[in-house]
Amino acid sequence: MRKTPGIEMKPMVVAVDGSAESEHALRWAADQAALMGCDIRIITCYQHYYGVGDAPGVSWGHFESTKHDAKVAAQASIERVLGTADVDHVLSLGPVDAVLIDHSRDASMLVLGTRSSYGLRSALRSSTTDRITGKVTCPVISIPLDATLMEGAGL
Repeated sequence: MRKTPGIEMKPMVVAVDGSAESEHALRWAADQAALMGCDIRIITCYQHYYGVGDAPGVSWGHFESTKHDAKVAAQASIERVLGTADVDHVLSLGPVDAVLIDHSRDASMLVLGTRSSYGLRSALRSSTTDRITGKVTCPVISIPLDATLMEGAGL
């Protein structure tokens, strides 16, 4: 598809967390966005986990370091894939599902990398793709890490 003059495409939203899977999804999204003539919006989510014990809770410094670590990991991935960090990059607090559902309202599509889970782990926890599909108003594209699976797909 090519960009049609006078028609503005919504951005393609890509989840990037610093993993190899998210880098692969970003690479695919960058190529596809160029074909479609749309921009990319990169979303990175982070969450705070609270400790228990003698001193339960988390300090402000811990909140800031969690956010900083998520941002640094994502920016390193973005630079490796795109060659620049000068992109539309949103760092958001919250569960990834809720954040992506929210951003889907203004997206042409959501692009996610896949992680293989087998056995007990997969039985206990569904994938982000599974949890958001059907709750968003745009297509959800799940890109497998194995690049050979996408060759010739024409997407």
